Amino acid sequence: MALTGCDTDGRQVLVSQGSEHGDIDRFFEHFFSHSNLFNLIPQSLWNPPTDVYETPQKYVIKIEIPGIKDVKDFEIGLNHNVLTVRGCRRDKSTDTKLGFDQMEIHYGYFEKVVTLPHSIDPDTRSGEYRDGFLRITIGKAEPRHSGRRKIEIQS
Repeated sequence: MALTGCDTDGRQVLVSQGSEHGDIDRFFEHFFSHSNLFNLIPQSLWNPPTDVYETPQKYVIKIEIPGIKDVKDFEIGLNHNVLTVRGCRRDKSTDTKLGFDQMEIHYGYFEKVVTLPHSIDPDTRSGEYRDGFLRITIGKAEPRHSGRRKIEIQS
């Protein structure tokens, strides 16, 4: 009996021919092999842990992204009051990995989007990357007219 299945690209493949029991075992063995199992995981962006706080003069965004060697690996943009940080962290180990017993460290592309209050001053901004943390500061804008104003109504 021939048993067919789908590979990771969705193409139908012949897994094996032979006894029915052996076919099923080989099908599951092929499908759940390390190479196929990790190809089924979608390549998506990961979201690094972030703290956002304010001081009397500025907003501070602190993003934990250890393992970045060059600040050119970051793309940082500020559009109105939305801060976007993108980049890629690569696994640079030279070990040959046969499989994972535990996998908690995120590699690959990341993105963090932070919406700040509208009271920012985009001209007073700075950033630094040190000890695995990207720290971005954005100044607060001067408050607009405070207090109440009377509106005259004409008849």
